[in-house]
Amino acid sequence: MIDLPDDLLMQAKVYAAQHQTTLKKLVVQGLQQVTAQVSPSPDPARRQNAQRLIAALQAGNTRPMKPLTREEIYERSNR
Repeated sequence: MIDLPDDLLMQAKVYAAQHQTTLKKLVVQGLQQVTAQVSPSPDPARRQNAQRLIAALQAGNTRPMKPLTREEIYERSNR
């Protein structure tokens, strides 16, 4: 559910009635129009900055752990 200001909702309903369409179709058309205007890729400097930020936020210890052999366990316990 979307909470719209009453006056805007009333204007949209009147517009829809005058143009023999539904409120849903108006909303869909508006959202399609807005999302079509969004550029798929930001400028190169902003993109590069975002990639650096993502890389900095990633943990360094994300590689899977390799199980230790018996010998490695023994060596570590005798240190």
